[in-house]
Amino acid sequence: MFAVEMLPAQEGDCLWIEYGSKASPRRILIDGGTLATAAALRKRIESIVPPEDRKFELLVVTHVDSDHIAGILKLLSNPPEGCFVKQAWFNAFPQLAPGMLGPKEGEFLAVHFLNEEAKRSGYWNGSFTGRAVGIPTDEELPSYDLDGGFKLTVLAPDARALEKLRAGWQDVIKEFEAGDPAGARKTMNSDKRYRPGYLGGDRRWVTGQRVIHGRRVVRQRKQHRTARRI
Repeated sequence: MFAVEMLPAQEGDCLWIEYGSKASPRRILIDGGTLATAAALRKRIESIVPPEDRKFELLVVTHVDSDHIAGILKLLSNPPEGCFVKQAWFNAFPQLAPGMLGPKEGEFLAVHFLNEEAKRSGYWNGSFTGRAVGIPTDEELPSYDLDGGFKLTVLAPDARALEKLRAGWQDVIKEFEAGDPAGARKTMNSDKRYRPGYLGGDRRWVTGQRVIHGRRVVRQRKQHRTARRI
């Protein structure tokens, strides 16, 4: 069994992949969409019962645009009961060359990942021994096998693309030094968008529900989830 489900993420992405046995599928999560996507993602995770089965073989955060990373940050600020990620792939300041600076939300996510890495080594970019997720120059594309028989081949980024990540990042970080977890944690904790229960900040796109947007209660437009099963 192989299925890809696209959760409502506005202009971003939130891809839920299941593979293996239908009775006991294994899961991969790629990106978390916008802040609003976190509600739909939480609902999808909580639909898995019992809570001990809410496991992901891999979480991939492809890049730091807010419509890909914000939903993950929101979810990790108050994760659902039993939610467990074996390994996360994400390129942030610790994986980049000295002097490369990451945007604020990337620094915030690094705080979560550093905390988890301290608990169990290999959590963050473990397949790359903690270094940047990417491909070597003039060598065969790297492949990695996940538990359950799922094979991943990495197509990008290469060294040149990683180098380009520097562009424009230095102007983003103002409140703390890039790569400073303590400074990032303090700034993140003061950002109400990532506090549990906060509903403002962007539109809510939770299918078929009434939710609070700022101070107004509005009926949401429906977005359909699409799944492909093979």
